[in-house]
Order: sequence, then C-alpha cells, then structure tokens
Amino acid sequence: MLAFSSARRALQCAMAIQRAFAAHNQEHAEGPVLVRIGLHTGELVQEREDFFGKNVILASRIADQAKGGEILVSALLKELTDSAGDIRFGEVQEVELKGLAGPNRVHAVEWN
Repeated sequence: MLAFSSARRALQCAMAIQRAFAAHNQEHAEGPVLVRIGLHTGELVQEREDFFGKNVILASRIADQAKGGEILVSALLKELTDSAGDIRFGEVQEVELKGLAGPNRVHAVEWN
C-alpha cells in the first residue's frame, strides 16, 4: 500500500506504475506482470508506518475489483482529479465491495 498527500499524486503514480510494467512486459513477454490498482481518497488513521480506517479498506476493495493491468478509482477520487481534463476515465461502473453496504461507483483510468 502507498499513501499520498494528494489524490492527483496518487493517480499519477498509479499510471506511472502501470506504464513501467507495460514496458517491462514488452521486453519479457514470456512472463508478464499484471498489477491491479485501486485508489480512493479520504482521512485515515496512521500508526507509525501503518495505515488504517474505512478509506483504506475501500481502496483495498476497489483494487480487488480491478483486473490485471487496470486502475480503478472511486467516484470521489475521479471527481477530485477530473477538473484539469488531462486524465481520461471510463464510464462509471457500479460494483459490490466486500464488507461495504450497497453498490459503489468506480471508474477505470485510461492510462495507456
């Protein structure tokens, strides 16, 4: 898990990670590495180097829904990062997240 001071920085890092693995996979097609990334933003509890709280759980559950090579973000993170218009998002998807009530809205990030 990684934590950032801003939603935009988290999203930029996630995109850089996927691009780095895509480049690696082009050179090593025999054993591609496919990473699933889920992002959410919000308050959390920090104890030393560990992070806790509902928002951490939400990010983890969103990552569980992602496919290899995909970045999924919460509707809130999309809202906070969408205004500059430099990042493309897919259509909203409603997903059930383990342990969290009701459907949750997520968006795929078009990182490539």
